[in-house]
Amino acid sequence: MNRHSATREVGCVSSTGFVNHSASDDWRCGVEQRDGFVPPVHLVPMIKSGGEPEWDNVPPIPCLLDQDGFEITDDDTAIRLAWRCEKLLLEATCEAESLVARPDLEIDSPDFWRQDHIEFRTAPDMTRDLAQVQLIIASDGRWVVHAGGVPLTGAEISANGTAVRLDDGRWKWRVSAEIPFKMAGLDSCTGGKKSFRGLIARVRWAGDRYDAACTTACELGFGQSERFGVFRLSEETAAVCLTR
Repeated sequence: MNRHSATREVGCVSSTGFVNHSASDDWRCGVEQRDGFVPPVHLVPMIKSGGEPEWDNVPPIPCLLDQDGFEITDDDTAIRLAWRCEKLLLEATCEAESLVARPDLEIDSPDFWRQDHIEFRTAPDMTRDLAQVQLIIASDGRWVVHAGGVPLTGAEISANGTAVRLDDGRWKWRVSAEIPFKMAGLDSCTGGKKSFRGLIARVRWAGDRYDAACTTACELGFGQSERFGVFRLSEETAAVCLTR
């Protein structure tokens, strides 16, 4: 576990239906608000051709390990996002000394999130903070999605996951997914809305504790859509950057 990472006590499913990653005796609404907070802006490149994207040409999105917003990059995690007509393409890799995988858990288990995973969360309607979409993808590619805290059935999501043990004993796992535009409140690629608010996080477990690397300074256990980053679809290829 990275020494800079922000650890939290294990949580529970909150009354809103979202996984509360930070249940504790201190209910100060997660990360405290900071005057002048400016959401990070991520430019999402377009993939013109079909087939598997050439992810090496898409720079990873910087991740924050400190939930108070210090810009500390997690060198062991790489999260990338691209798009092509009406789909968001997500790819994430992680290298760590250990891997917590729970193939024994069904996707509808309340404990499904208690394993290493990638979380993709969006706010299709920023005026309805609790109407968020939350997608959790385990290291083996299995996934579960909630909309407004309620399990979403029939979601047209495809995902894959692999994990290998490296020669030095560390684990490397990778997940990829194709996510429909409508899950982020986006319009057809032929026109209309070209940006959405959201976050992507890598959650890694060690015993009964976890640490997270997130694309914005947002406490995962709370709604806090005002702290979500801005993902802006770009017509350029292989270009992702972060501005403040």
